[in-house]
Amino acid sequence: MPARRGLAAVAALALAGCSHSAPFTAPDATGTSPFAGLVPARLTYDAGADIHPQWTGDGAALLYSFERHLPGAEFPDRCLGALPPTGGQRLAEWCWPGHEEWTRRDGIEAGALGNDGTLFFVHHYGAGEKQPNPHRGSAYVADSAGIGTPTRLLDMLVPHPGASARWDYILAPVFTAPGTITGLAAAVRIDQPCPTWGWDRGYSVLELVRRDLTTPGSMEVLARIGRAAFLSWDRSSGRFFFARDGRIETVPTEGGEAAMVWQVPRSADREDAALTGLAAAAGRLVISQRWSEHGEVRNQLGVLASDGTIQEIASSVNYPRWGRLALSPDGRRLAVERRDANGERDLYLYELP
Repeated sequence: MPARRGLAAVAALALAGCSHSAPFTAPDATGTSPFAGLVPARLTYDAGADIHPQWTGDGAALLYSFERHLPGAEFPDRCLGALPPTGGQRLAEWCWPGHEEWTRRDGIEAGALGNDGTLFFVHHYGAGEKQPNPHRGSAYVADSAGIGTPTRLLDMLVPHPGASARWDYILAPVFTAPGTITGLAAAVRIDQPCPTWGWDRGYSVLELVRRDLTTPGSMEVLARIGRAAFLSWDRSSGRFFFARDGRIETVPTEGGEAAMVWQVPRSADREDAALTGLAAAAGRLVISQRWSEHGEVRNQLGVLASDGTIQEIASSVNYPRWGRLALSPDGRRLAVERRDANGERDLYLYELP
């Protein structure tokens, strides 16, 4: 196990990065809820994709994945970055330290940073837009002050004891206790040629899994929640929340049977309704959803009230569209993946009352 350092040591690195704090003007949101009319701050300005927001357990930083183009490289690498809780310069960034950067694509799509500075992440390498291309992938733990010599925990893309299928990703990992990582193990449905398969869709056969980082061995399967997405952990309630087939469901931190919380509304005018993002913290549940209505794509971002209604934060017709969400542990800061009509994806921050 590598030596570990706290987030303060990581922040002291002050790695150079683009400014992420300039605000932008959002369309006026309608409604009478306490969230209507909130204006977000734009956190990232990458020409590629800034995705997979995930707060640290103490809320001191926002982790996310960004693309890095190296000179002469055919495909971009994907790295982890850490932003201050209200945006600004990156506190740190972690890219795979391997060689042959021009002949393959490295991908670190999701990670978790413990309060003691332990960094957990999954790395894949391959080529083209299919990620992961089935070459190699592994889960690692490292010192967050530098991942030059990470410790490999387990291999991806191979069968595991007790698993219902091969695991390709560990999605939305979180430290549920010191030295204990829990996340969503996913297999990728690879059924199209490399250039056309989207790297962040097509998951299947998902399981809630846990790993004690100090004890050698395989991941422990806590629950089988196939077709699930957008895993989010609410420490205050001791439960995970996830989306599946247009429903929000919940399962205890230690595993067990899933229970339904809410389902997207359906009507004759409302077609192809789907949840596109989910975040839970401090007893608050935030969702994004999309549906087609009279030839238009409608998008909504809001807080799910106790009576099942949505207290709207923002809405749009066609664009922008909202994807994965992350809510700070105190339930006050909402990080949002936003996709605009030009196809670019960046992160935005809402300060919730």
